[in-house]
Amino acid sequence: ADSLEESKENVLWSVTGSQFAAKVVPALDAFRIPYRMVSCDITKLKQVLAPPHTVPQMEWEGTLLTDSADILKKIDEQSGSAWKLYPEDKRAAIEATEAWAGGEFNAFVLYNSWWVEEGFQASMYPKIREMVIPNWVPAAIADFILPYIFDVGRSRGFLRKRCRGILGEDLIPEGRDAGPDEGPGMKRALLAHIATLEGKLSGGKQWIEGTEEPSAADFALYGMMERFVGSV
Repeated sequence: ADSLEESKENVLWSVTGSQFAAKVVPALDAFRIPYRMVSCDITKLKQVLAPPHTVPQMEWEGTLLTDSADILKKIDEQSGSAWKLYPEDKRAAIEATEAWAGGEFNAFVLYNSWWVEEGFQASMYPKIREMVIPNWVPAAIADFILPYIFDVGRSRGFLRKRCRGILGEDLIPEGRDAGPDEGPGMKRALLAHIATLEGKLSGGKQWIEGTEEPSAADFALYGMMERFVGSV
């Protein structure tokens, strides 16, 4: 991809572990677009970010972009490359998959990385501890004081409720605690979605919507899968 000539500074605001930041950062790097990363405190997003107070947000040569899809569209607009994240002949399918990844599929990501205990301990808990407690504090002490600084239980309950609003009560019933059928039901639904994605790559396709190069759909799904495995 062609490089952008740097004029005004580009600034990207993010938080550790953001799957939507993991969507745009590889795209910015692939197109060699210069930017400075600012890591935000997850407990102070309303104080430091513009509405809707979510990440990533990017100031691109004086223009503030507050949605990851807008950042990818800006890359297409400004890069001057023949490689497009939204090629016209596939644009509708790419935008549909990108929206699904950021909506329904993201709910599965949130559920598994926040509510499922194993996923939370492997994924979000270390990130939260890293964000709010200095790294020189011994782990045992950090684990002890973290609940007094960050309301982990409330945040996990809020995220489960948010996932219910997206996925419905059939998968995530009302109530503070999960019933015995919730976990297996969520796993079956997730595996069905993954099977659908695998089907899109059938016939030797390398990219999710059959494009010649990675599209916005691929970057969107990459960010989600990174969060699943807890390696962002």
